[in-house]
Formats: sequence, C-alpha cells, structure tokens
Amino acid sequence: MAGIAEHVVMFPVDTIKTRMQVTVAAVEGVAGSAGGATVGIRGPTGMVGVARSIVVNEGVMRLLRGAQSVALGAGPAHALYFATYEKMRKVLGGDNRDEHTPLAAAATGAVATTVCDTIMTPFDVMKQRLQISGSPYRGVVDCARTMLRVEGFAAFFRSLPTTLVMNVPYAGFHFAAYESLSRVLISDNDHHPLANSLAGAGAGASAAALTTPLDVVKTRLQTQDIGAATGAAIRKVPYRGMVQTARTIVAEEGLRGLFAGMVPRMLFFAPGAAIAWTTYETLKHLTRHWASE
Repeated sequence: MAGIAEHVVMFPVDTIKTRMQVTVAAVEGVAGSAGGATVGIRGPTGMVGVARSIVVNEGVMRLLRGAQSVALGAGPAHALYFATYEKMRKVLGGDNRDEHTPLAAAATGAVATTVCDTIMTPFDVMKQRLQISGSPYRGVVDCARTMLRVEGFAAFFRSLPTTLVMNVPYAGFHFAAYESLSRVLISDNDHHPLANSLAGAGAGASAAALTTPLDVVKTRLQTQDIGAATGAAIRKVPYRGMVQTARTIVAEEGLRGLFAGMVPRMLFFAPGAAIAWTTYETLKHLTRHWASE
C-alpha cells in the first residue's frame, strides 16, 4: 500500500520529469509516431512549460498515462522492499533506538532497493515509454508485446545496472537521512505521522537531488528505442551504456543536461517519500495494534 500510494499519487510529477529528461539534442529529420505526433522533437523547457504543453496539447489525462504499469509493479516490489528493510534492520542492529546507526540504515536501504529494483525495472521501462511525447504504444500490454517482439526480453532490464548504480546510493542516503531525522523528531516508540512525514520528505528531497544525473542517464537508456515500434530513427548513435550515455549528454548539452528534471524529481520524491513512510509506519502501527487485541 505504501509503494502504490507513493507512485500513483505523484505520477503526474513523474511524467513531467520524464518529459524534461528525454529532450533529444541530436535529432535529424522527422521521427515517425502513432497518430501523426512527432517523437524526439525539442519541446518546451521548464517544469511549468512542460506541464502546460502536456495538458493543452494532449489533455490532462496524459499526465497519468503509464500509471497502470507502475501500480502493477509497485505493490509486490515495495512489499519485498519493506520486508527486506525490516529484516536487515534486525540483522544489522538498526532497529535499536538507543543507538544512532546511520551506516546500518544505509546498508539496509542498499539491500532493500536491490531487491525492489530487480522486480520494478521492467514496469518502470514501460511506464517511461508510455509517458513520453508521441509514444506509439496503445497501453501497457501493447508496450510489453512490442518490446518483446522488436527488442527482445533484455530490453526490459537494459537499464537495471544504471538503476542500481543510481538507487543504491539514493536508498543508502535516504534511509540514513530518514533514520537520523526520525531520531531528531521522535523521542519515543509511539506513532507520530507528522514526524514520519517530515522525515520522509527531507530524506527524499535530499537524496533525489544528489542522484539526478544518474536518473537522467537511466531515462535516456530506457527510452532511446521508442522509435523502434514505428521504424523511426531517434538517434544516429544510440546510447550504449551508463558511462557513454553520460559523456554524450555532457558533450551535447553540457553539465546542465545531467540535471534535467531535478526540480520535479525533488518535488516527486519529497512528498512521495512522505506519503510512503507515513503510510507504511501508520499501517505497521495499526497491524501491531490489531495483533495485540
């Protein structure tokens, strides 16, 4: 419930972030698409400009396109995420409130996100392909079938190494920050939703800002073959890996290109983390209460 709540509620902001990150700098000619919409053409910049363009040209519901994919994956992925989190806290001693153990919290987050991302990556790939402008896919099922037919099964996991390189440090910093902020804001073992929310927001925003460059690289890798569904050539030279993609972005767009979408990313993760942690801690508190009755 925590994972689904986080991703679905904040999905429109994630769509805007994805659009900002998929600006293609080296497009030549016209890329084909379904319904006559163009793919890969430089559009408006800035969070407000991108949001306005989507709503005006494609309708407000376009902001939610791909939400089904992330909702399908978020449930089981985050179930294992939080289960791993709780187990690793006990193994590493991070559940002892008498001691401040940020390193144990960071290690806990790293292990938990590795488990979660392995499950979530294929759904995230489809989600981002459905989010971008001129997406040729009719929905989640069509996207999955087309990717399997045109690119093969490996396409669903192409960005997993980059995702882990990004999310392991993100989760490590996030969990360490959350545990630390929680200790400052909460002095007992009682339930404090507002404190959970504030700690989650602070941890999510700071971790998101630090890992934006890796998120940009991941997004480019996951969406570069969008034209394959229609035979359109998006780039002459595709992105071939994490390092090569980062170098290409810097060469073509400068360092600013690696921080595209940072503000909406922070605006996604701050309330998203607040929602996730508050939902999780509340449900954990309730289940313990019900179990004791």
